Amino acid sequence: MIENEPHGEGKVLELEFVQPARTETGSLYAIGVIAGGYASLIDTGYDTELLEATVLDESQQSFATFHVLIEWAEEYNEGIITARGYGNKPWMSTKSGWFLSIYTRLGIVQRQVKN
Repeated sequence: MIENEPHGEGKVLELEFVQPARTETGSLYAIGVIAGGYASLIDTGYDTELLEATVLDESQQSFATFHVLIEWAEEYNEGIITARGYGNKPWMSTKSGWFLSIYTRLGIVQRQVKN
């Protein structure tokens, strides 16, 4: 089971960014860069429970969201999970009809976890 939902009452780092090229490769790359930056920030001791990101299109309209839990960043920083394993976690937390169509094409099934 994948624990992929935010929990707790800690601080949340919020980010909005424009992703004009909504391609599978471009979106994976953008999520990976943001997750990597968050891991680096956590490694410096930044106090936050999670990163919540909103993906905007060219007209500044939201079309997707995803999050990165501090536990994932810590596991990556400690070498417990690989870069690929770390990058898959926020990708699987993405909520958007557009991303859902990519999941279907790639054969990825998103599992929901009840709190």
